[in-house]
Amino acid sequence: MKTRIIKANRVLLAALAVVPFLFLQPFSHHFHVYLTGSVINGIVKDKWHLVLISIVVFGLFLIPLTYRKRAKWVAYGLVGAFFVSLFIEMFGIPLTILFASKGIYQYSRHPQYLGFVLLVAGWFFGWPTILTVVFSPILVYKYISAARSEEADMIRLFGDDYAVYRQSTPFLV
Repeated sequence: MKTRIIKANRVLLAALAVVPFLFLQPFSHHFHVYLTGSVINGIVKDKWHLVLISIVVFGLFLIPLTYRKRAKWVAYGLVGAFFVSLFIEMFGIPLTILFASKGIYQYSRHPQYLGFVLLVAGWFFGWPTILTVVFSPILVYKYISAARSEEADMIRLFGDDYAVYRQSTPFLV
């Protein structure tokens, strides 16, 4: 039984390794943008294949967590719902095309980054391991850097309109 699971995991990992090659151009573009810390110009929308692939790939990261004695399906369901909403907004239907100033956006210009920083802080304090000690500051730094880079692009694109928006809405909180 255990060897079947190991073989299935190997097949799954091999299949995941092939995914970037199926979409080499968009993958390499997004990877380059990630490494350089720049922002993709233009709005990415109606890329439903990227939505589906991202949800499946990130959902597969939850599988090893189910090998515990007692799986916490409610928590996994919430994480799965987060993945679905995240990737639908990122690649499917952008919800923040203009300067949103209602709902959570009246309290933060970058609520998604704020949520990620809080998630990382929760992992750090709730599960203090060597990995979280090493990667938490790196992840927080990368996301705050991405937000600052986006801010610079928004100032270049929208000028005074964005400056007024910045004065009325906090960066993270």
